[in-house]
Amino acid sequence: MNSRQERFSHALQFEVAHTCLEAIGRTGGFALAGSGAIREHELISRPTEDVDLFTTHEFRPEFQNSIDRARVGLEARGFTVEVIQRLEEFCRLRVEADNGQETLVDMAMDWRENPPTVLDVGQVLALDDAVRSKVLALYSRGEARDFLDVAAVVEHGWQGARLLELAEAGDPGFDRNHFAHRLREVAFVDLREVEAYEVTREELEAIQRRLVGWADAITQGNKSTTRNLVPPQPWDEPGVFPGNGGIGPSF
Repeated sequence: MNSRQERFSHALQFEVAHTCLEAIGRTGGFALAGSGAIREHELISRPTEDVDLFTTHEFRPEFQNSIDRARVGLEARGFTVEVIQRLEEFCRLRVEADNGQETLVDMAMDWRENPPTVLDVGQVLALDDAVRSKVLALYSRGEARDFLDVAAVVEHGWQGARLLELAEAGDPGFDRNHFAHRLREVAFVDLREVEAYEVTREELEAIQRRLVGWADAITQGNKSTTRNLVPPQPWDEPGVFPGNGGIGPSF
């Protein structure tokens, strides 16, 4: 089994997240966050690299106890747990199953606007908070997987104006022009960076056109950014781009 398969097991990550959340209980305030959260909300299906479990500063007194409860719960289920880093408000665990599969678990504190939603895995960030976190991850980090996640959110019908409002509510320093610049950086994402997420060349090209089109609409201050961004669009067809005889995106 190669390292990519070990790190990208949905079943393993689901079991690890469920075990941790069950062991911690509601008193710790933890909820599944990151890409795992939007996957449990069925906005993405791609493999993810780790498990993010976040609580809020309200539960700070319970943070260290929650780490211990998560570790004990995992070990009781037969997992091998290694503490890679443990700080006052952050902890990273490496969790290995008896078949050799492994995943990382990051436990941290973060702001959220809404109470968590309870799904099969346990407490998960509410949908608005989960989506907001992915938009802000793209804004601040801009890794290849962040573009994939935001494109998936768009594909599920989230409107551009709503996504911008969520981001601004979560980050007072959020700048729309800077975000538009970040969106355009999708043009530099190479297929090799996303092949591990089972993305084809055609899918990547469609994502690039979609996000660059949204960036253009933001920059132009086009009021049509409130329109639905859901594909299919004529410009999603391979080889059809705005300005070369194809029909451009309408946001």
